[in-house]
Amino acid sequence: MAAFGLMVAGCAPLSERAGSPDSAPQPKAVAPRTPQVQPAKLIGMDMPRLQTALGLPSVTRHERPAQIWQYRSANCVLDVFFYEEAGAPRVVHLEARDREARPAALEACLAEVVAPNRGRV
Repeated sequence: MAAFGLMVAGCAPLSERAGSPDSAPQPKAVAPRTPQVQPAKLIGMDMPRLQTALGLPSVTRHERPAQIWQYRSANCVLDVFFYEEAGAPRVVHLEARDREARPAALEACLAEVVAPNRGRV
């Protein structure tokens, strides 16, 4: 009789067996990660604040009247355009592209170039 009980127990659905993979707690859904810095918050920033938010740029260039700071990740390039406003260079435009110069999603590129040790805005 005891052997019959063991055989019947072996027929229980996997979800009812102790220690089965189906009885393990299921991981909770994780919300998609949002960038630490939102593109709209960068507009109007001066150079020191932008450097605090994003860190040092990979490349800087001057194309009068603009100054452009370029940030690069493995997948994209972010250009930040500064123009003189209220006596100081301020961010007026952002542009993102992939590494093959095709337009890229600004928010996704910004999330890639913002390193964990950089500031938050």
